[in-house]
Amino acid sequence: MAQSRPISSLSKVFITTAFINFLIGAFFGGWMSSSPSTMALLGPLHGEINPFGWLTMMIYGMTYAVLALSTGFRPPRAEVGWIHWIVAELGVVLIVVSIMLNSSTMFRIGLGLQAIAPVIFLGNLLSAVISGKKSGRNFPQDMMSQSQTLNPLKRSDTLQGSDRVGQRGTDVSLMLFLVGVWWIWIQSFFHTGVNPGLGADAAKVLIYYGWIGGTVWSVGLHLMPRQASTGHINAKAASFGQVAWFAAVVIQAVGMIVNPSWQGITGRLLGIAAVYQGLLFLYSLSSRNAKSADRPLFPKWSHTAWSAALVFEVLLGIFLLIGLDPLSLLSMHLLFLGFATSLLYGVGYGLFPWFFGGVKPAGAYAWTQIFCSLFGFILMGVAFAGFAIPGWNSIPTSPLLAVGGFLAAIGAILFLVEWPFLLLRGVKE
Repeated sequence: MAQSRPISSLSKVFITTAFINFLIGAFFGGWMSSSPSTMALLGPLHGEINPFGWLTMMIYGMTYAVLALSTGFRPPRAEVGWIHWIVAELGVVLIVVSIMLNSSTMFRIGLGLQAIAPVIFLGNLLSAVISGKKSGRNFPQDMMSQSQTLNPLKRSDTLQGSDRVGQRGTDVSLMLFLVGVWWIWIQSFFHTGVNPGLGADAAKVLIYYGWIGGTVWSVGLHLMPRQASTGHINAKAASFGQVAWFAAVVIQAVGMIVNPSWQGITGRLLGIAAVYQGLLFLYSLSSRNAKSADRPLFPKWSHTAWSAALVFEVLLGIFLLIGLDPLSLLSMHLLFLGFATSLLYGVGYGLFPWFFGGVKPAGAYAWTQIFCSLFGFILMGVAFAGFAIPGWNSIPTSPLLAVGGFLAAIGAILFLVEWPFLLLRGVKE
């Protein structure tokens, strides 16, 4: 019989919804990969589902789960969390449908819900902290004490420096997200159709690089030293990288509005920050520390996903350094799939077994999922490079996109279905 589960139903619903959205986005992505002529039609749908339906919903769910496990704080009113889920997902659905129907009214309603969702999220987190400080921390003691995976998630004196940097990063990321989504929503009232108008690209930089990139990096800063036996990440080095990243994001967004000709400089600043952060994490991931000997290692396939994610981040930085547009297809692919999705796979293999009751995937299955995903990401990246980089137009983009998109979609499906399958079989760690 499966063990009691340490996370709330709300967290599981957010995470499950994120993966369902990811499958839908992967379907659109695979369709576009096999038939590039559909990009104009399906690209906007894919562009909404990937950052908001997949990554943002996953961040919401993982935050609720890790908040309870690492601090013992839980939102005092469960119904507010469910309202948050409805608002966040309904916003994605309405925007996707409005693009298909070219309905400006529905589009604005969807953008409004998408702007309100992070406000509810922020309120829920603040209420959890305030309520928790008054009533005391509520850890799932049975699971935290039994699990080598979950117990290190609790606060650690050794890691408090990097934890503070990570917490600051998630706070700043959420603030940038709020600015970006409200910016796009307000501007939509000054334009017809399903076009948010002037400044939308600048807002997208805040959302994509500030919110998604910043949050994923900050969560990694919190989780990696706890699970990978890497010791602690130097807090000063991490803080420098974080400040450089967020400063570059803001400068890039402002430059797009004030003087687009600055983009060559601002994009390279973002590239320097990405390379620095990726190399810092890769160095920490490859090092071992005696103080971390009591911490559990990632499964090898999880370690591979983490390493690949950081390599993709470095590659993103390198391409930005040579002048690639931060919002190009190749940049978005490296950020969303190469970096963020690979890292979420790595985190998932470390935490999902306990999130879903102590189940554990077979090594052969996990390796198959990881290699399908990573090989698919690589093939798609090479194809997008053929579109973006002068002199690479001889690359057979269509076949690479088709095969890469298919493999990435298979990887997503394998990851999604393995957890309910393992629960049904009652496989335990």
